[in-house]
Amino acid sequence: RHPLGQLRGRVPLVCAGQSDVGMRFTAQHADYAFVVGDLSGDAVFAANRKLQQYAEETGRDVGAYVAYTLVLGETEAQARAKSDHWMAHADREALATMMGQAALDAAGGTASLLQSIAYIGITPIIGSYAQCAATPDRIGAVPGTKGIILIFPECVQELQEFGERVRP
Repeated sequence: RHPLGQLRGRVPLVCAGQSDVGMRFTAQHADYAFVVGDLSGDAVFAANRKLQQYAEETGRDVGAYVAYTLVLGETEAQARAKSDHWMAHADREALATMMGQAALDAAGGTASLLQSIAYIGITPIIGSYAQCAATPDRIGAVPGTKGIILIFPECVQELQEFGERVRP
């Protein structure tokens, strides 16, 4: 007997495809799409709108789970110092290989390029506890957003801080 057969009801499916083909597949076969977040919410709005258009074509209810990396600190300066430390000490060769960019100059490049690599392409929210609460609140109001996925680089410590200081 298959283990999923023991679950009651239907198991929701989430896809990560951001391309038109990926979003169409999600609209046809899945329930949610991972969407890479941005700080302004403009990219989330555009991705959610595209996903909703494809979902309307299929007659299905499909929503977005928006992904962010949280870098928390008592103050924004503390969070930025933590982020700067991680970027300065990142294993750029491993990151470049993992991201399929082996030809990337690991010692150079722009700050935004290094940031996107260091955070594996998931937009970081770097700030104080209050700042880290404001962005998910704002993004949660974008039409089509069904949930927010949060990545914590220092999982145990930051998850505890999130529970105690960001969302008490």
